[in-house]
Amino acid sequence: MAGTTNRTRFFVRIGILIAMGLVLRYHLLQVSIFPPADFLKYDPADIPALLAGFAMGPLAGFIVEIGKNLLAMAVGMAPGGIVGEAANTLAGGVYVIVASIIYWRRKTRAQAVGSMVVATAAAALIMAIANYYIFLPLWGIPMSQLKHYAISFILPFNLLKFAISSVLTFLLYKRVRHYLG
Repeated sequence: MAGTTNRTRFFVRIGILIAMGLVLRYHLLQVSIFPPADFLKYDPADIPALLAGFAMGPLAGFIVEIGKNLLAMAVGMAPGGIVGEAANTLAGGVYVIVASIIYWRRKTRAQAVGSMVVATAAAALIMAIANYYIFLPLWGIPMSQLKHYAISFILPFNLLKFAISSVLTFLLYKRVRHYLG
């Protein structure tokens, strides 16, 4: 009986965090934070996934990340279509999984900060590479401009995006962790 209750609580928390991610992504805050590439928008939707990863483990965080993107597609709230959602899932997934795995080894403030720094760098680098080889060509960016876009737009944008999400997560986690774990 206790196992069923714990599983139910786990999935209810996951569902709430997925819904929060969707709301944060599309309704509350979606702004251009990098003027050279105003087509890239920041939203704090990765924060619920990282909170889940820190409180419940890397798998929980990744489930929230995938869930918010699948839900966005299902309800018609994915302006970038399947390519945009795939890119969003890869970026957020790398960020959440890397940060959560590092944090779960030793749950301290210093470890949390370090995990988010490493995750920010990892997600930005992987997205620069993935955009160069996969996503930018799918968006129809000419081959001659791929390197410029990946290095001048994608890399700095993702560094800034995940740094902001890291700071906000750091400020929120202590306040909400007892609700999640």
